[in-house]
Amino acid sequence: MPEVGTKRHRLRFRVLLATTFAVLALGAAGTAALLAQRETTAALREDAGADLAEAARGLAELLDRGLFERWRDVQVAAALGAALRDPASSSEAKRTELRRLRETFPDYALVMFVSPEGRVVASDSGLVEGVDVSRREYFLGGREGPFAGDVHDAILLRGLVKRLGQPGPRPQGTAIPTGPGEPPRFVDVATPVRGSDGALIGVMAAHLFWEWAEDVEASVLGPLRARRPGAEGFIIAADGSVLLGPAPWRGGRLTPVEGSAGVSALQQIVATANKERSHGHGAGYWPDPGRVGARVAGSAEFIAGWAPTGGHGGYGGLGWTVVARQEAETALAPARQLRNRILLWGAAAAVAAALLGWMLANRLARPIEALAGFSASLDNDEAGRPRSSRSAGSVARTLEEAALTGALSGLAADRDVAAANFGRAREKQLESEAFLRSVLDASTDCLKVVSLDGRLEFMNANGCLLMEIDNFEAVRGSQWASLWPEQTRERVRQALATAAAGGEERFEAFCPTAKGAPRWWDVAIAPVRDPAGQIVRAVCVARDITARQETDERLQLIVESAKDYAIFTTDHENRIVDWLAGAEAVFGWAANEVVGHDAALLHAPEERETRLALEGMEVAQAAESVPNSGWHVRKDGQRVFIDGRVTALRDPSGALRGYLRIGQDVSDRRAAEERSVLLMREVDHRAKNALAVVSAALRLTRAPDLQTYIRVIEGRVAALARAQTLLAQDRWTGADLGALLRGELVPFLNSGRKGGPWVEMDGPTVVLPASAAQPLAMVVHELATNALKYGALSSPNGSVSITWRLEGGPQGILRLLWTERGGPMISVRPQRRGFGSRVLEGTVRDQLGGAVSVNWHEAGLSCELAVPLVRRSLSDGEPTAHEGRHPEPTP
Repeated sequence: MPEVGTKRHRLRFRVLLATTFAVLALGAAGTAALLAQRETTAALREDAGADLAEAARGLAELLDRGLFERWRDVQVAAALGAALRDPASSSEAKRTELRRLRETFPDYALVMFVSPEGRVVASDSGLVEGVDVSRREYFLGGREGPFAGDVHDAILLRGLVKRLGQPGPRPQGTAIPTGPGEPPRFVDVATPVRGSDGALIGVMAAHLFWEWAEDVEASVLGPLRARRPGAEGFIIAADGSVLLGPAPWRGGRLTPVEGSAGVSALQQIVATANKERSHGHGAGYWPDPGRVGARVAGSAEFIAGWAPTGGHGGYGGLGWTVVARQEAETALAPARQLRNRILLWGAAAAVAAALLGWMLANRLARPIEALAGFSASLDNDEAGRPRSSRSAGSVARTLEEAALTGALSGLAADRDVAAANFGRAREKQLESEAFLRSVLDASTDCLKVVSLDGRLEFMNANGCLLMEIDNFEAVRGSQWASLWPEQTRERVRQALATAAAGGEERFEAFCPTAKGAPRWWDVAIAPVRDPAGQIVRAVCVARDITARQETDERLQLIVESAKDYAIFTTDHENRIVDWLAGAEAVFGWAANEVVGHDAALLHAPEERETRLALEGMEVAQAAESVPNSGWHVRKDGQRVFIDGRVTALRDPSGALRGYLRIGQDVSDRRAAEERSVLLMREVDHRAKNALAVVSAALRLTRAPDLQTYIRVIEGRVAALARAQTLLAQDRWTGADLGALLRGELVPFLNSGRKGGPWVEMDGPTVVLPASAAQPLAMVVHELATNALKYGALSSPNGSVSITWRLEGGPQGILRLLWTERGGPMISVRPQRRGFGSRVLEGTVRDQLGGAVSVNWHEAGLSCELAVPLVRRSLSDGEPTAHEGRHPEPTP
């Protein structure tokens, strides 16, 4: 019986000890699982929020930059478009320039030029021309300055949408993937087009396909969804309209929904983003039909990151809010998985602990049973009867056993505490490593760790996506430089050497992806040090700048092709910074000859001081550009008139950084304008002179009867008219002397007379000034009339010889000799001076400032004229050849 009892007690002891070990193991595992889940959930929630906020910020920046580039495109095109800025250019010329702009960016739906009254003058495709858009927001805003409008439905172009698919990568007819009956959606950009005087010529406007934003969203959220399944993006307008988002949300407006806090939570996100003007993240319950078991019926918890659009450069943005979200159940799934694994490990540990307890109980039970038996022998006498009292030795042994048991228990407790501390430290290390890796993977840049000998050791997940590397293990350990084109590898090795020496370096270069897609990168490299401060590796951050590079190249191509425009920039102290090809073509200086010099060297001396000071103050105080027109000087000293504008260049804070100057050489146009003014003044002056001469002819002409009087007057007026015709043919720049003489004497030239022509002429080509043509025509007419009535031309055998020569060059003195022969014999010099004589002397002496000598020979009249071809203009006071004294005829 004692043996059976002993076995029963041994079994109970084993079960008790095994159960105790199992319960302790399960309790420890459960506690660790709960703690791990709580800590991991908090870390994952923070990590997901930061990742989503960074994605939202990246999408907001790309949207701002994209709209800024389109906003700037239309301004550059409006400033450089010669046909757009010329009111006289045809619609076809304007259409050609608009088409050229559209071809630079495939997501332009329509580019058009609108008159100041609001009617479409030209469009790139010829559509909507003649349509009145005077009440459209883009026209009203574009009249005042550069304008960007929010998303709107294209009602006017709804039926024409399939005709707007070209040019660009979208095939015609599929340009806008809208649903049946849905109109396309546009974003508008516009800018005023002004003339050289600053007057409004029209408005240049462009419709941009809203699908452009979907492409941008896909480029950002694609990598996000790869690492965060189920992630979704929203673009919300300033008025609460959901411009882009999941299908149930798109096109709606944020309004409270009864029984749901989701919309109000989204409204709170938008309000927070607009108030703080920065990105952030948080969690909340959003309405999602069909979901149950959430805190709010029909809703689910989401983690969201947000960022407002704040504009870029001079573009102020449209007040959009970008939100990226992921369902919390998906984002926090790793925490639940970790909890379950810990519980599973705890269960396995409980089974192992139970087995250990069972085996340990078996070993502990034997000495305890021996002690119990020994104790029983002490408590009984030799006959097995109980003793009345325990001996002192028995009590001492019992105390020793208790002390030994306490010591063993203390050692076991210390071991358990050390194991728990080690487990917690290991968990924190794993959490820290997981958090660091999630942060690196969340970066939208390509992050690489490179050994000092140039071998790849690490690349983040998004970097592999950007580089189109499907498996990093395939390139781990390869040379970093080998990923770059041959011509760039030396530059990469040089940057790595700088980092290995403790420095930092940055450069931009071209490198295709692993699958051959062209990419431009902005690369920064820096050293990585160990705790002792030794450089052990290098870290490289590469940002994809392909879109920016393509935009810069497109703008550079536009600017460099504008050879007729002088385009250059100066700093805030007016020193030349950038000097483009057009400036070199207009001014003649190469870039290395003018960069760093004061732009004053380009201005004419009389304008250098005042013009530079005035334009600096004007631009610094104005929000837009101001006209900048005036006389400038080329490298060869030639003066050119530049018609252009000067625009302030400011940094994001608004501080003045310098000026952009765009101008066109309009010297020919300026000269033509000045000639036109001079011509009008000359025409006015000559008309008054002609009227004065006609008036004098009417007053002084004498005739025996009315018919004779009319004939004489008509002849004199016809002489003036013929001179007028010669001047008009040469645009009042002058008249050929020979043509003038032939016009007056044409009936007597090549007449077929048996003895030869009545009139012979000989002399060099002489261009008479406009001021001398009509007076000389009157003089020749009077001489011819006199010869016809009284002199050589009145006789069948008479003839007239006209010769002339120049003294002192084209602007010297014209000497003309009129000699008559074979006419009636002259025995006595006429005593009476008729109208012709008075016209002859008055015109040559007083009007032309010349001299006249008339001699009456028996053979006929001889008349010599000496006329200076350069005179002083009474209006401008310029010196002339005949002021002060008259030239004398040759004896």
